[in-house]
Amino acid sequence: GDQPALDFEGERNSDGQGFAAFGKVVQGMEVVKKIQHSEYQSQRLLDKVEIYSIKILKE
Repeated sequence: GDQPALDFEGERNSDGQGFAAFGKVVQGMEVVKKIQHSEYQSQRLLDKVEIYSIKILKE
C-alpha cells in the first residue's frame, strides 16, 4: 500500500536521503553505472539525479 513516510523528504526521512528502491533494470544499465560513478560526499551525490520516466513491467 501507499506509505508516504517512506517518500523523499517524508516524516521518517530527516536526513533527506530517501530509501532504497528495489527492482530490475532491463534497459539502460549504462545510466545506472554512470550514476554509480558520480561524485559524492558523505554518502550523498553532489549532483541531483532526476528520473524522467519509469515503466512497471509484468513478468
